[in-house]
Amino acid sequence: MKRKNKGIKWVLGIAVIAAITILVLSKIRTPRQIAGDEVEVKAGDISTYYSFSGSIEAKNRQTIFSDQAMRIKEFEVKKGDIVKKDDVLYRTSNGVNIKSEIDGEVLDIFVEEDEQLIPGAKIAEIVDYKDLQLKVKVDEYDLNAIKKDTKVNITIHALNKDFEGTVTDVAKEGVYMNGVTFFNTTISIKNDGDIRVGMSAEAKVLNESVNNAAILPMTAIRFRDDNSSYVSRKKDETMEDVDIQLGITDGVNVEVKSGINIGDKVFVAKKVTNDFGPPGGIRAMRSGGDN
Repeated sequence: MKRKNKGIKWVLGIAVIAAITILVLSKIRTPRQIAGDEVEVKAGDISTYYSFSGSIEAKNRQTIFSDQAMRIKEFEVKKGDIVKKDDVLYRTSNGVNIKSEIDGEVLDIFVEEDEQLIPGAKIAEIVDYKDLQLKVKVDEYDLNAIKKDTKVNITIHALNKDFEGTVTDVAKEGVYMNGVTFFNTTISIKNDGDIRVGMSAEAKVLNESVNNAAILPMTAIRFRDDNSSYVSRKKDETMEDVDIQLGITDGVNVEVKSGINIGDKVFVAKKVTNDFGPPGGIRAMRSGGDN
């Protein structure tokens, strides 16, 4: 009988230890408080842009070819020289002066004096590096944002500089590519001396903008399964959801049209981790606040 009582006590002892262990673990698993920061709804401006990428080109370029079998008696210029329109470039063996058709720089000379040339031989190339342009492709869905004389902000990331440009031409016929039709668009840009032909550039055209609007960082916004938006607001030791209507966003901040006002504060919960489970999201924090 004594042996039986000892067995019962041993079983009860193990059960008590197990119960205590489960209780401790459950307490550790549950966050004890809401972790996060309050963010104030502020007044601010937001702008969104259409963006197009392309490369810088010289607007004016003259490539000179021989139009007949000939020899060049003498060059009046050399590679790297700056020439003006109507400056003499070279003189042929039969006394004809060939002139530049543009202002620019002699990019290269491809033949020698007194060399016998065949028709179509490439002789020289003149490039105007002061008058540059940016060529971009605009897809058909963004075409309403671009028209002739539209002012454009151009960023050349290699120079970390912004320039103003003007749309000078939009192709009347598009090019079909990968399921979308693109229209070649030309944007003029003045060279400040640092821009080089071939540099990549980004052109931006204003799409939408709001001033003095109620704005929040995107990180403060929550979305339900039906894509409706809301924010969390701390109330005592719990959280409440407030439905909001969103406006435009620049990817960092977003306009809040209704639901909350400038000066209100919303709660941005932080993810919580523990040693016994995965990180807790907003749902885990909300339950933690109720405990």
